[in-house]
Amino acid sequence: MLLMEVNPRHVAYYRRMLGCQILGAERLNRRVSAPAVLLSLDLNYTREQIRRLGGRPEQAACEKSLYPFAFSEPEEAGIIDRLNRSVWPGKPS
Repeated sequence: MLLMEVNPRHVAYYRRMLGCQILGAERLNRRVSAPAVLLSLDLNYTREQIRRLGGRPEQAACEKSLYPFAFSEPEEAGIIDRLNRSVWPGKPS
């Protein structure tokens, strides 16, 4: 689970675009002297949405979330492989 504290005016965006849930009522964040709402994001839900929609930006028109813009699993694996090879040249894939 991911926890995040956001300004109340951004709550609807995070709920709609990522599927966040509200964990607490609005309160003052004293460090920044601004109102805040505590949200949670179930990472199992996130993983499933990326598996279902990742790498399909054309779905963004009908699927109002950020998940179509995530990398697909094969794209992610390729990126990780390229990063590993750049850090450890000669390492087998």
